[in-house]
Amino acid sequence: MMENAFAALERRLAAAEDRLEIIDLEAEYCRAWDSGDTKGWADVFAPDGVFEITKSGDQPTRLVTGTKELAGFCAEVSEYYQGLHFNTAPRLRIDGDMAWGQVHFQWIGICRAGATHSGQRYAAGYYQVTYRRLEIGWRIERRVEIQISGNIVEAFEPVIAGMSRDAFRKS
Repeated sequence: MMENAFAALERRLAAAEDRLEIIDLEAEYCRAWDSGDTKGWADVFAPDGVFEITKSGDQPTRLVTGTKELAGFCAEVSEYYQGLHFNTAPRLRIDGDMAWGQVHFQWIGICRAGATHSGQRYAAGYYQVTYRRLEIGWRIERRVEIQISGNIVEAFEPVIAGMSRDAFRKS
């Protein structure tokens, strides 16, 4: 009888540990992306992991596969944008060495496209995520970003040849 109780307790503890490890993985996803840590961001994925951004407005579907492409994608975006993720805890279904989740997100970023051109980007939606347990722990196998809302606000500062911005503002 006690052995059954201990076995049940061990199963519940293992399930809680799996859930917490995936929640930590999601937190690392945000930290690494938001800080431009390209290696850290790529490492939250399985080596053959996939990140997909579905078509949204004029933006076509983007598919990025494998550690090298994932790190390159993070570097590419980090060159242009800096921002912060605000994610919910994942809604998870765990079955053995596989798990599935949905994570709602909001992302706000700024960009500096040139000396006189800056912008802000906002996106909100959800991720459909498949997780896989590897020898090194849980990793993202596939993450699909579905944007529900978003916008880009751009600002151009007027520049007249031979005039500084301050001189232009005073005139």
